[in-house]
Amino acid sequence: DGSRGFPYNPDPEKPGKSTTELVVIEEVMPKGQGKLIITMAGDSLGAVAFIQSPRGGVVEKPTPVRINNLAPGTYRVTLKKPMYYDKQLSPNVGVGYTKVTGVALNPHYGFLTLTSDPSGARVYLDGHPIGETPIRKKQLLSRSYDLLVRNDPLYHDKKTSVTITDLTERKVTVKLPPAFATLVVKTDPPDALVTITGVTVTQKTSGSKGLVEERLSSGTYHISVTKELYRPKPGIRVNLKEGQTLEKTVQLKPDFGTLSITTRPS
Repeated sequence: DGSRGFPYNPDPEKPGKSTTELVVIEEVMPKGQGKLIITMAGDSLGAVAFIQSPRGGVVEKPTPVRINNLAPGTYRVTLKKPMYYDKQLSPNVGVGYTKVTGVALNPHYGFLTLTSDPSGARVYLDGHPIGETPIRKKQLLSRSYDLLVRNDPLYHDKKTSVTITDLTERKVTVKLPPAFATLVVKTDPPDALVTITGVTVTQKTSGSKGLVEERLSSGTYHISVTKELYRPKPGIRVNLKEGQTLEKTVQLKPDFGTLSITTRPS
């Protein structure tokens, strides 16, 4: 039928959620000698005007609006822009120009600043990804959101709700609960090669204490320690529990002897 609907707020003094549906009919405005001009101000530029004639038909026009040859009467104008409250106007069009200039819409957005420990966590609002922490002054429609912060597999998810209010910066700090254990492997002698199966970790212990430290998900792992001229220690089984720090000291037995050679005459 060539018509479509759009929501609007019937009470301009109480901006908020749309409660009524206005049907847009692609009809020609009633003819006359009136002219209507509507311009926007500041950040309200780019708003769309839905203009309802005294006969009830509605047309959609991008702002700024200039319509010529209008019949006299009171027209109802709904101005809409994402992240702003709707605004209602009721210009009375007569003969000549009717100007409504410098119209400003009220902002319907705020800002979210989010940090996490550790940083680099993924952030979701109502199930939709919005980036990784830290997030600085993300502009959002004013309302409540379901917030999910995720940094798997070594941390548990953090779920909460956050409410954004008009022109306010909401600051949120999230500490993610750890979902890992810490495995500390010391070797005697140092500079041994440590392999942890299941996570493909192979590195040498370093320093005078011969130390390897890894954060691992809870579970069962096998450690192998090798060093040239020492007997290897394969398949050392360790069970790790969430939140635990387990220290394992591995002593390697020498696999070498001493050869002394003397000659005569010296």
